[in-house]
Amino acid sequence: MRRLRCSSLFVFSSPLSRVSSTAFKKPRWIKLPRNKNGIHCFPIQSTRSSLHRPLLIEVSCKLHSVVGTTVAFLLCISCAWSFTSDQSLVLEAWRYVDKYYVDQSIHPSWLQLRQKIIRQVNHQNSHALIREMLSKLDDPYTRLLEPEEYQSLKATATGQLVGIGIQMAPKIENNKVLVTFVYPQSPAAIADIRKGDAIVAIDHVPVAQEKSVEKVAMHIRGEKNTNVHITLERNGKWLEKDIQRQDYVLKTVEDQILDGNIGYLRIRSFDWNTVDEVRQVLSHWKQQQQPHVDCCILDLRDNAGGYFPAGVGVASLFLPSNKVVVYTVDHRGIEETYYATPSGGIFTDGCVMILVNEHTASASELVTAALHEQRGALILGKKTFGKGVVQRVFPLSDGSGIAVTMMKYLTPSHMDIHKKGIEVDKNASCTVNDSLQCTPFISNQDWCFSTCTVDKSASRE
Repeated sequence: MRRLRCSSLFVFSSPLSRVSSTAFKKPRWIKLPRNKNGIHCFPIQSTRSSLHRPLLIEVSCKLHSVVGTTVAFLLCISCAWSFTSDQSLVLEAWRYVDKYYVDQSIHPSWLQLRQKIIRQVNHQNSHALIREMLSKLDDPYTRLLEPEEYQSLKATATGQLVGIGIQMAPKIENNKVLVTFVYPQSPAAIADIRKGDAIVAIDHVPVAQEKSVEKVAMHIRGEKNTNVHITLERNGKWLEKDIQRQDYVLKTVEDQILDGNIGYLRIRSFDWNTVDEVRQVLSHWKQQQQPHVDCCILDLRDNAGGYFPAGVGVASLFLPSNKVVVYTVDHRGIEETYYATPSGGIFTDGCVMILVNEHTASASELVTAALHEQRGALILGKKTFGKGVVQRVFPLSDGSGIAVTMMKYLTPSHMDIHKKGIEVDKNASCTVNDSLQCTPFISNQDWCFSTCTVDKSASRE
């Protein structure tokens, strides 16, 4: 009796020399005859009968013995070969990079790396091998996200967090990460954490051991009503703080109307809610008669970016209809154009000044460049960070995730700002205190309008 030991049935046929059929009442196994070359013929059960009864069709095989041997070998390989769950996880990460990574020049070395990494996988080192594999790209933004880090990143995008209520600089410097903002009435504010403090350790684990600011944020966040121990450096002195985590909805936008009919709008980050928040502010400014806002100060300092579509949406609120906001170029080299909405923005006629600094990055730079190039907005402050690439986050089968750089973006004038940043029109050491008063030299409407209309090439420092 010959049975095929395999997870699925494979039937190989060749030109028929003769076909005979015999009706029988129920299917049964039969002994397979051999032809003159020693190849077994496969019985095939068919239901194509006018009597609706199974027929047995005996197929006489005319396969050459060498072909038969090759087919058998391939069948064996297809049935026997499989990957472990850990190998499959590594392959998932490899495939996302292989398919979507913006720089396709990584081939064929990326394929060779796959073969090398797969041989080393065991049940303890899959994440370490993924990190090793990604490190070959020399791209800090393409990275593995541990399950907790992945969930934390998703929570940040929605604006619903459990933490202590601080915002941090986009990168670790000198083994510390700078606090750039403390949310009012947050656990951090109650514990007297201040803007400008440097976080040195979390739960006695040095920040120096972390690979990214996302890792630092992940360790600060946690379960509601649990405590986290923060070690800070302030004016050369170390401070120890025990803070209880609480949940809160992240408000990314603040606004105020200053003297001289000047509207002040600060965006701290870009998430799913940011566009709606900015739209509400600008609509309110437009509807009210006194004071009528004629000049807008858009404060993007310490804004490390966030949700790319939110950046496009915010820029659209300041631009006339169908103006180019940004270009993107993907892994296939295909350029896509993002336009302002056909109906046009809300604040399109007044003067706009943008405040930036060395921590202004990513989506914030997208907005800065679009408003500067498309409507002559003045840029004040310090040169921006220089992040002109976009990541997409993919889930992995073990609950972790992988962020892959899949696009670079270009300004409306096709300028690539990645690792270069955006130069300012006028250098200024702007500070914003709790009362939201901006730079001392912005004090009246006349100055605001005269500054917005100066020759920017002459004022650039």
